[in-house]
Amino acid sequence: MLAPSLLIGTLVAAEVRLSGIDLSEKAAVRGVVKRLVTPGSKTQLTEEGMRCMNAYASGGYDYLAESRDSAPASPEEFIRDFVGLIGEAMEAESQG
Repeated sequence: MLAPSLLIGTLVAAEVRLSGIDLSEKAAVRGVVKRLVTPGSKTQLTEEGMRCMNAYASGGYDYLAESRDSAPASPEEFIRDFVGLIGEAMEAESQG
């Protein structure tokens, strides 16, 4: 499936960036992949990978919850607001 691979790739990219590793540092990037990913396992993630993924999910949930006055009334409202909030966060990060 594409979605799990996309999420795992995004997790690895975030951890590489957070670690200050340049993508040209192949051994260091490979180390991050080995630390987080276990091919063939149920989730494709190591225990540390699952902890990292859950931390990002929790942080994202907290960010969304703090940015809203009330719970969304429908899944469509959630998606619309989610896309808007992520766009705003990305714009704010790029500006400073």
